Amino acid sequence: MTHESQFAHRLPLFLALPLMAAFLGAAIVVQLALDHEWVDIRTQPPLRDYVLSGTVLRSLSMGQNGLLADIYWTRAVQYFGQQRLAHSTDFSMLIPYIDTAVELDPQLVVAYYAGAFFLSTPRPRGAGRPDLAVDLLQRGIKANPDYWRFWHHLGFTYYWELGDYEKAAAAYLEGSKNPNARG
Repeated sequence: MTHESQFAHRLPLFLALPLMAAFLGAAIVVQLALDHEWVDIRTQPPLRDYVLSGTVLRSLSMGQNGLLADIYWTRAVQYFGQQRLAHSTDFSMLIPYIDTAVELDPQLVVAYYAGAFFLSTPRPRGAGRPDLAVDLLQRGIKANPDYWRFWHHLGFTYYWELGDYEKAAAAYLEGSKNPNARG
C-alpha cells in the first residue's frame, strides 16, 4: 500500500468523529428543547372526567375487566411518575386511578402494594397519605385473604408512616396466622 491509500482509509474515520460529535450535540439540543416543551404538558392539571369508576367500566368492558384494570394501573404509575418529575405535590388523581384499577380487578396485587407505597410516601416525594394506604391495603386483604404479604405491608405502614406500633404489631400478628404465610 502506498502512503496515499493508507490516508484514504483513515479519511472516513477522520471525518466520522467530528460528524458523530456534531450529531450528538444536535441530539442533546433537540432533547433539551423537547423537555422544555413537555414541562408545559406535565404541569397542566389532569382531566378528571376521564377517570370513570370501576363499576361503570365493568358494565362497559364486555368482560375485559383485567385489561382495563391494567390500563388504569399503568395510568396510575405514569401519573405518579409525571408528578414526581414535575416536582409537584399534587397527587389528587392517584387514588381515583388506583381505585378504578382494583375495582375492575380485585386480584391485581401490585396495585394494592405499590399503590399503598405511592400513597404512604411522605410529601414531597409522594402523596403523604398513609391513611389512604392503610385503607387500600385493608381492601386488598379483604379481596385477597390468602395473600399474607398485605399484612406485612399494613404493619410496615402502621409502624413507619403512622408511628402506631400497637396496630403494627396487631397487623403482623394477624398476618402470621395465615397458614399460607412462609416462615
